[in-house]
Formats: sequence, structure tokens, C-alpha cells
Amino acid sequence: MGVFMNILKSVAEFVQNGATVFQSASLGEYRNHSERMSELRKEMIDTEKERSDDRKRLTEDRKRVESDVRKAFNKICLEL
Repeated sequence: MGVFMNILKSVAEFVQNGATVFQSASLGEYRNHSERMSELRKEMIDTEKERSDDRKRLTEDRKRVESDVRKAFNKICLEL
């Protein structure tokens, strides 16, 4: 009996939450953000990005891709 009540309670909470979100959306209130979303947004905005850092990352990525392609090509050639 206890398990059934817990399931029923969970379903009721889900329906209630859905109704609340639908009501807010229908009133045009879309800006309800959680703390985690606010933290992520702040982290993205606060980090300073420099072009030199971007170039460095792109260069490293290109070298890794070249290495992977070379390994794959050698593996294919050696199998033939």
C-alpha cells in the first residue's frame, strides 16, 4: 500500500508542476531560471576569452586530428 501511495504522490506532484509551468507560460512568464542555470550563465559571461587562447586550442585540435587521420591511414595501409 505504501509503494502505491508514493507512486500516486509522485504522479500528483508531476501533474501539479506541469500545470504550474503551463500556467506561467500561458501568462508569458518564461524567465524562471534555476540556480544552476544562473551559475552556468554567469560562468560563460565572466570568462574572458582571448583570440590567442582560441588560436592555441584550434592549433592543438588540428594537430590531434592530423595525428588521428595519420594513424587511421597507416592502419588501413598496413592491413592491405
